[in-house]
Amino acid sequence: MPTPSNDFPLFRQALDTRLPGSLPLDDYLQRGAVRLADHGFEDANTLGMVAVCRDEIASAFVTGVTRHWGKTFGCRSLGGFLLLGRSGILTGVSHAPLVGGRRRFVFFALPHIAISGEGEIGAVYREGLHEASHACGSLAAVLKELASGRIDPRTDFDDLEQCCVRQKLLSGLRYGEQPDLLAATRLACQIIREDGERLLGGVDPKVYDYAFMTGILIHGPDDGDWVYPQSCLLAGDGIPGGRQSIEL
Repeated sequence: MPTPSNDFPLFRQALDTRLPGSLPLDDYLQRGAVRLADHGFEDANTLGMVAVCRDEIASAFVTGVTRHWGKTFGCRSLGGFLLLGRSGILTGVSHAPLVGGRRRFVFFALPHIAISGEGEIGAVYREGLHEASHACGSLAAVLKELASGRIDPRTDFDDLEQCCVRQKLLSGLRYGEQPDLLAATRLACQIIREDGERLLGGVDPKVYDYAFMTGILIHGPDDGDWVYPQSCLLAGDGIPGGRQSIEL
């Protein structure tokens, strides 16, 4: 359970000001499960899929999805970007159960950010460490390169995921733009949404119904997690109209 936010008023103020409408992680997942049940998605007939950052502090999100949706196909990468690509996604969806002539999956794709108890954006105190570090560290590294004025565009196969994160993020920036960490995280969320909708366009709607859910995972003080919801797209021939968006 997340730490009550009223124990950390500066965190609560930053959350409400910078990411208004955020929900405690359990509330977000429960609301999603209830809304999706109205469209035929249940634990017994649905595969969970999760794309969040590899960061260990994002593991609670995967645990929560597994609690609601059972065994879950992992799509994690640095920054939460969909670096598994078309083949990885099609492999995952092929594991969705066939029930009543339909196959269903719910795909969560979220970058992450931290807010400390003092309201500092990006700061997180990891277990066993006495000094704050960053979340997302992968995005923060790209921002540090931007601030230095030196970006190495070469592909380093010994650091392939970070190269992809850099290229993804830079593709969404105007020349000379230097966003802060929250703006970069919002941009990452937008890129992940666009990539996901494009990649999931290869899924056969005659066979699959799916939900594609995006937002920002927020790590608060004392291991509390929140989600800033952004979109929930339903698609497939089993969905009225073949495609619709719902709100949590």
